[in-house]
Amino acid sequence: PAVGTDAAPLAVIDGEGVRRILDIVGVDGLVPVPFFLIDLAFESGDADEGGAMFVDGVTVEIDRCWWSGNTAIRGGAILAQARNLTMLACRFDGTAAREQNKPDDEDWVAVEQQSGGAIHVTDADVVIEASFFTSNRVYQGSYPFGDVFGGAIAAMGTSNLMVTTSRFEDNVADASDGDDLPICPDGDARGGAIYA
Repeated sequence: PAVGTDAAPLAVIDGEGVRRILDIVGVDGLVPVPFFLIDLAFESGDADEGGAMFVDGVTVEIDRCWWSGNTAIRGGAILAQARNLTMLACRFDGTAAREQNKPDDEDWVAVEQQSGGAIHVTDADVVIEASFFTSNRVYQGSYPFGDVFGGAIAAMGTSNLMVTTSRFEDNVADASDGDDLPICPDGDARGGAIYA
């Protein structure tokens, strides 16, 4: 439901745990037109970056949307870079920046960090207002490589982040393997709710 109401979203879009739901990408040389999302729910999206949504070079305004059960290595629900992201009255429940899936490939190289259990932004201007972030997490898992940042939000690079009148509950940055033993002595967990 939309944040602060019992109303159902107009549409529920399900990634079925196997795909990203939405790519919003600008085209070089063209003036990007703002993109608007209103009263939608994004569930069970999965990708390496931006489990539900990947935004690159476009201004996006999001009102009364809900993300649940989305996963990625960076940006469990959303990965945004190099533009503006504005969110009003949105909800993020149980999204995660997860460990990298290890394929049966001898050339596999692990990523050095997992970040943004709900949102990962790089070099973007982000405004979040009147939104809820509940039980989102970023975790290292069973492959011990590097650090974890921002259980709910990770703002990296030259990002400007402004969060107002929003609520954060039970968001976690976890660099352990679940047995209370550090799996990467040199790794670090920073920003249970926000890393900026």
